[in-house]
Amino acid sequence: MAINPKIKQKAEDIRSKIFGSEVRESLASGIEAISEDVEATIGRQDYVEEQFQDVLDETTGKDVISAPELIAARNGKSNLKTRLDGEHAQVTAQLQQNEVLIADVESNANNRIDSIIARPAEGISEQEIWDARHGNSSLGTNLLGVKQEINNLSSNLMKAATNLIDNIDSSKWADGGSNTVSIGKSGSTLIATGTGVNANAHIKQSIPMINIPQKYYIKTRFLVESAKCQVVSFLLPNATKDFANITNTSSTAEKFTVGQWKDVSLVVDKNVNVDSFSIIARHASAADAKDSVVKVEPIVIINITSLFGQGNEWNAVAMNNLLLKNNRTTFEKNARLNPRRVERFAFIKDFGAVGDGVTDDTEAILRALDYGGFIIVTSGTYLVSGTMRIRDNTKFICNADNVKFKLAGTYSLSPYAWRQDYLDYYPIFVTPRGTKNVEIHGLELEGSDTFTDHIQVGLAIETAEDVLIKNCKVNKINYHPGQAPPRPSGQFRTGWNIAIFRSKNVEVANTEAFYGGYECIRVGDLCDGVKIHHSKFGYGWRTVFQILKGSKNIEFSDNDVVQDDFDTNDTHASLTFHSTADDPIDNVRILRNNIKAKLYLENPSGPFAISCVDNYSRNFTFEDNTIESNGYLIGFNGGGTLELIRNKGKAQDTGFAINNHGLRKLVIEDNDIDTTQKSCVLINSLTTVLRRVRIKDNDFKTASTNNAVTFGGTADILSPLISGNAVEQSGNAVYLSPNVKKAIVAHNDFSGASGYYSSDPDNIFDKNIIN
Repeated sequence: MAINPKIKQKAEDIRSKIFGSEVRESLASGIEAISEDVEATIGRQDYVEEQFQDVLDETTGKDVISAPELIAARNGKSNLKTRLDGEHAQVTAQLQQNEVLIADVESNANNRIDSIIARPAEGISEQEIWDARHGNSSLGTNLLGVKQEINNLSSNLMKAATNLIDNIDSSKWADGGSNTVSIGKSGSTLIATGTGVNANAHIKQSIPMINIPQKYYIKTRFLVESAKCQVVSFLLPNATKDFANITNTSSTAEKFTVGQWKDVSLVVDKNVNVDSFSIIARHASAADAKDSVVKVEPIVIINITSLFGQGNEWNAVAMNNLLLKNNRTTFEKNARLNPRRVERFAFIKDFGAVGDGVTDDTEAILRALDYGGFIIVTSGTYLVSGTMRIRDNTKFICNADNVKFKLAGTYSLSPYAWRQDYLDYYPIFVTPRGTKNVEIHGLELEGSDTFTDHIQVGLAIETAEDVLIKNCKVNKINYHPGQAPPRPSGQFRTGWNIAIFRSKNVEVANTEAFYGGYECIRVGDLCDGVKIHHSKFGYGWRTVFQILKGSKNIEFSDNDVVQDDFDTNDTHASLTFHSTADDPIDNVRILRNNIKAKLYLENPSGPFAISCVDNYSRNFTFEDNTIESNGYLIGFNGGGTLELIRNKGKAQDTGFAINNHGLRKLVIEDNDIDTTQKSCVLINSLTTVLRRVRIKDNDFKTASTNNAVTFGGTADILSPLISGNAVEQSGNAVYLSPNVKKAIVAHNDFSGASGYYSSDPDNIFDKNIIN
């Protein structure tokens, strides 16, 4: 049976795109077999339909039908209608069965593909898979992307005209000594013949290298015709360690054979002023050098740092393997006909930056940033007095441990508007609106000790897309410890260390932000796809991390957060979320963080370590966090789905305080909560009926006068399940307010509590351990 062409194409795609030949062949063959089953089923369906059509033709194909023909058409049935109805029923059943079979086949194929591509191997964590995806929808997508990127690089390498040097024009070569060699050519091959003036026949050629620590790959091949030539050296002036010696005598060194072509390649990365490339044929004496011939093919010199990026350069072996896969003639032809624009690469000190902690380096750094591409910052303390603009396709890389940027004592930052109804903010580093594809590595920035009366931002990601911030430190931006300055109407006197506004696909990794004049890191408004992970934040004047209205798809994971709240008039410490009815915050995941919060308790409404302040947060997950607070642990106001799973918390006030404003699902599971003054869990249903509540397998401990779990509010809470929980110490283990109906409270250990309270007789208590 034939295979559906679309299925056949998918199978061929799998053979060519999925890694692992056995997996490719097995998966592709399986899909083709499934396709054959489908095609066979469709064939059977066509046969049944043809039979039915034959019956219709028998009975309707004539104008006059005789009685014997009608009897024969009944096929043993009592009448013709009975037979036709039976045939129709069989065809209908067969069609339905075929539809089910085809759906099952498609589902089976999809499941087999998902199982092979998406199922993690044993021992691999979810976080490891997430990291390996590198922002893609799946690990397989990322691997295919990497493979395509390598293929593209290889293809582009074959077109790198600006990095290729050949010697077709013999005038490019010169005698490296005093009449030591005569130079000729045969096609594209250099022929160097010793004159006998010197034992070393020396030729050289100028090459376009510059005085920066980039890596160059150099490759050619040569042939020695005289057995008197002992060594052929390929070297660069001022880089005596970066050369190759090939000999015809030593058994330990790299060796050539007289009369045979010998490949030679090396990678050079010395920080020297190199402007020429030399080849020396060494002999025992000048007489031996006379008429000694060395032939050299065109020399390839490729700047592999510009091609692959700093730290990602291929070594000589990898480059050799790459060139072996490409015909040399094709290489040279493509190199001339298809020049490639090499990615820009610059050092800020090449643009005049000093980095002595005294000189204002603002203009030099701006020139480097305007140049774009790879911007490399070497050791030094750089003073800046203006706003640094990081543009499209820039990688700003601080590649030394002792790199620091500081705001100068006198400065003038450019204003940017982050909200229409707020005064402008003034960033030190910023990505201008519309910027794409930016990476910032190793930036260490410290603000001024002088407090200003406007919003100041250390690093601002402004309406950008595809941004990576990694291994950075941004501290003390407009910071004023122990101080609560007045705020004039409509004005913040504040500072944010890192702020991300209206941006998509932003990652912050292995970064530190401490002592923010208002917050250490801010996300919003209207961000989509921000991941902040494996970082450290602390000591924001008002809060540490804040998300603002309209932001969605945010992950805050594996971070360490410490907070000592200096704003005595505020109740929000470590993590704060502000949303609006028109612009809710949606789909936020707070995972595996270590959070410590100390708050001032003057405000009677209660301080929160984590707080969804307004009523419009949607779809939050708090999982595997460790939280300590002298106030509340988590306060949630909002709707959608709320999941609190495997968190460990210790608080002086309430553990989880939840106000229902449109919740569709609430899960509190496998948490370990210890409070000293109030309930471990407080659930108030305020605006809508709350269904699908599950409180399961938690450990609760509180004061003997408090309830471990308290329900309240005015809107009904229907059929909550409370099961498998252990209450070590409390007043009532569970307090079910009158709005809680048809609750199921079963299989709990309430032996550490004084009892429970319920006002609705329809609430069920079953198989609980009671003191």
